[in-house]
Amino acid sequence: MTYGRGRLAILAAGVVLGMATLAASASADGGVAVPGLSEQQMRKVETELLGSRHAAEHARQRAAKRKDARRWRALTAAQRRAARAKAASAERRWKTRARAADVSTDGRWSGDFVDLPTVAIHAALLPTNKILYFAYPDGENRNTARAWLWDIATGRSKSVDPPQRPGTTNTWNIWCGGQSLMADGRVLVTGGNLEYSYTGSGYQGLDKVFTFNPWTETWQQEPDMAHGRWYPTQTLLPDGSTLIVGGWDESGSDETNLDVELFTPPASGTGRGTVRRIGGFGAENGGPNRPGLYPHMFVLNTGNVLAAGPWKWDAWLFSRTAGGTASWTDRPDWDRDRNYGAALLLPGGPEGSSRVMQIGGYQGEESVATSLIADGARSGQPQAGPTLNVARSHTNVIAGPDGSLFAIGGGYGNRGGQQRLAGPEHRQVEILDPGSSTWRLGPSQFFKRAYHSTALLLPDGRIMSAGDDNDPDKTRTDPTLETDEAEFYEPPYLFAPGNRPVLESAPSQVGYGQAFTVGTREAVDRAVLIAPGATTHANDMSQRSAPLRLVGRGGNGQITFQAPANANVAVPGYYMLFLVSPTGKPSVARWVKLGDLGGPPPAGNPQQPPQGTTPSTPVTPVTPGNPPATTPPVGDTVKPIAAPSLTARLSSSGLRRTGALRVSVRTNRATRLSATAKVSFGGRTVRLRGVSSARLSANHSTTLTFRASTADRRRMARSRLVKVTVALSARDGAGRTVSRTLRAQLRR
Repeated sequence: MTYGRGRLAILAAGVVLGMATLAASASADGGVAVPGLSEQQMRKVETELLGSRHAAEHARQRAAKRKDARRWRALTAAQRRAARAKAASAERRWKTRARAADVSTDGRWSGDFVDLPTVAIHAALLPTNKILYFAYPDGENRNTARAWLWDIATGRSKSVDPPQRPGTTNTWNIWCGGQSLMADGRVLVTGGNLEYSYTGSGYQGLDKVFTFNPWTETWQQEPDMAHGRWYPTQTLLPDGSTLIVGGWDESGSDETNLDVELFTPPASGTGRGTVRRIGGFGAENGGPNRPGLYPHMFVLNTGNVLAAGPWKWDAWLFSRTAGGTASWTDRPDWDRDRNYGAALLLPGGPEGSSRVMQIGGYQGEESVATSLIADGARSGQPQAGPTLNVARSHTNVIAGPDGSLFAIGGGYGNRGGQQRLAGPEHRQVEILDPGSSTWRLGPSQFFKRAYHSTALLLPDGRIMSAGDDNDPDKTRTDPTLETDEAEFYEPPYLFAPGNRPVLESAPSQVGYGQAFTVGTREAVDRAVLIAPGATTHANDMSQRSAPLRLVGRGGNGQITFQAPANANVAVPGYYMLFLVSPTGKPSVARWVKLGDLGGPPPAGNPQQPPQGTTPSTPVTPVTPGNPPATTPPVGDTVKPIAAPSLTARLSSSGLRRTGALRVSVRTNRATRLSATAKVSFGGRTVRLRGVSSARLSANHSTTLTFRASTADRRRMARSRLVKVTVALSARDGAGRTVSRTLRAQLRR
């Protein structure tokens, strides 16, 4: 492409302006309309600079903005005043709700961040205390996938890419597939992108099946499915096989894969499993209507599987005949379509649960705040459930060990033709307390978490929130790179009165209906098994909660519980075992294997933190004040001493007035601490002056002070928004390191 000198001058100015804007908000705002360049010329320029995908995305977003502008110009003066008043009223309501949170009732976002090398579009918690996450890679090529392991103990990520596609330099493109944990602890991944669509339509589903072994940290390719699947769902069944349904096929015509398939792992736990068709959707196959993308499906305590959206007719019970083929029972339709709504099997008692709740989602237009509850074991229409305070799609709903529910993130749904937008109100977590019928608002997280966001309950009781590739506030030095920053919510149950129970001993494996004994020194009145989550696109395909029956108490803090009666109540596999105090305060969990369908005993169980503390940093295998026993419980592995822990708190309230920024830091071992602080305001970033390194003794804390120059302090005082970033790194004598990044925003 060639341009004359005059055109090059205009282009150069446009590129500078465009790249400056892109660096701040490439994903959210798209490109910029540069004076002197037509839309066609701008499209060509951006295609050369950013690649075809980003150029097409920016063109669509500019078109949406032009459409909004035309709508605005068509309004009368009175209509414009009314629209402005409505927006101002909504902003005031949100500011009122976004009050300073009381940690004892609302919990808190810890202020700790973890940098992830790619967006956590898919995330699965593993029984090795690591999280598998995968997505497209940095840059333009989305016909491949990257996978990583994030270690909860060390805070580090390790690359574990899926197998390479033969004849290419790409890996098999598994993102936008399905994922769930199997009974033997491996992660099963089905489908994905055969060919990624750069035009927004015509996605082609991949027909591949893979398993990931969390102990060897390797992938294995399984037999192919009959056809491709893009946005499928998979569900672990009571017999250890996995049901695979839905998703678009390989045709590129947006056609639903009508096959119902079953993945059966090998009997020995080694070798390859099998994939076979057991039925199909549609009248031609004797099944119900074809399902929506990523349908929600749950195993009830009756053994049946209930479908719960996203389409209103995704309402049926699945079971298998004596011959192993699919059998269906129709259920009353849901009230509406709930695209990208959340759903979960509600916590029940020791006898299990058959009640499923749908939450939020949208039907063509913006998100709704309503919920609906159906009991799959009873006939009758679904009933209205509690209504959210903020309408949400793309939200992730987490069940806590005390029975509370948490709605994390979300967005507007379909607003102005765009489906990835979120507002400041969506940053507030919503809490449904145990036994309550009313959602209430909690504290706001730092980033927006809507489309492509994920959230998982961790063994230490925190909730990790990550993902969303459309938030311009995330730190990106290059707008074509898609990196991620995870943050952590500490729910109110971690701040409940009394000591936190310490789970000193527990079996590594229990059978159905078996009574087993745990050891603890604190007051405990209940226990619960919670299956590790495996989530994408607001659909967690593995999360499940199974409260246990308390059957007896012995001397020396011995308490006996009874395991779930059968695999319908809790499907076989690895669970986090939490003890819960009378005030609702949970222990740090231990991994317990339920059933005997293969797989090694759990490894990597964390030791407990000191009594009365809450985990503001990842729980490490060895914690001061509570050393592991000389002989660990059978099946539990005590890891070598990991990286030092690092707790930090940021005090930035006086930064505008005095120019001083203070950081309180504590480590559990003697370390050398390195720290840098910078602030961004008015389009510029400056580094603050202060002590960049210090030595800390074990279990001692220090406060670092950084200061801005007088000129910068005055500029900050005039700026509407000041962003603060502090990078910390602690290194012990053996060379083990841990890093933390703290961030804050100061608004005028």
